[in-house]
Amino acid sequence: MTELEFEKVCRGPVDAVPDEYIWGTTDASLTPGSRVNANTRTETLNQGYAAFGAAIWIARCGSCAGAGTTRVQSGGSYYGAMDMGGNCYETSIPVHATTFSGLHGDGVLDSSGRWDVSGWTTAYIFRGGYFFSGLSSLRTSDRGANENGGPGGNETGMGRCVRTAP
Repeated sequence: MTELEFEKVCRGPVDAVPDEYIWGTTDASLTPGSRVNANTRTETLNQGYAAFGAAIWIARCGSCAGAGTTRVQSGGSYYGAMDMGGNCYETSIPVHATTFSGLHGDGVLDSSGRWDVSGWTTAYIFRGGYFFSGLSSLRTSDRGANENGGPGGNETGMGRCVRTAP
């Protein structure tokens, strides 16, 4: 996804607010809780996502969301995408990557294990913070991560597959 798509999924169509977090407020005052059913498919965090963002563990995607949780408690984006920040960086195409064609992939890799789509860029930037990030990295517009490698190298980032609507 591009940086602009990252911000759109986090913020939606509403105006930007200085220092807003991915869960839609400027508040990150919850205190850390504990994991329930750790390292299982039913793992949950019993306190809330805003606090989890500064924690030092990786949890199951969506583990803060539940039947009665709010957007702030679950850490959900405007459109309900979970864990756009605080678990692993989201790898995004930077806005200045003028060589990115925007074409969809075809699912085929070349002999070296790389994509075979002409016009895809190798430039990327990490967005959304990761499990050792400070809370400022979880702000929707934060661009503090280094391009092509962020803190700690590539092991802190991941890719989220997105595509345009038909």
